[in-house]
Amino acid sequence: MIDLNVTNLEEIRAQAAPQVIEIPGFRPGATIRVAVRLVDLTPHLLEAGIGNPLLAAAREKAGEKPEASIDFGRLAPVLEAVAKEALAEPTYEQIYAVAPLTLQQKLAILNHVMGGIAEMRSFRGEQGV
Repeated sequence: MIDLNVTNLEEIRAQAAPQVIEIPGFRPGATIRVAVRLVDLTPHLLEAGIGNPLLAAAREKAGEKPEASIDFGRLAPVLEAVAKEALAEPTYEQIYAVAPLTLQQKLAILNHVMGGIAEMRSFRGEQGV
């Protein structure tokens, strides 16, 4: 039987709490642990004209062809914005005061944040998307 009780705010707060992940460090083979929160990628991707993977799936269902490649010039500001928003501890500014984040670090953060999109696709079961 399915539990139809409403999820309380404390549980939602716990689920939304930042999660500690490992990203590449500043030296080969090294890693650093940071706390990141999931962020809504939609405004960042739309502003850069890249599009959200779920929107791309919807466009594909509507018969539109997906973009063959992504222009890195449009992706770079997205990576920066997502890292700034996602990093909870240490913050983006705190890390930047020591050294700017590398491309690999920003991609690792984006990859973690985008994991939520992959989970949403499987949750929706590709139906109606």
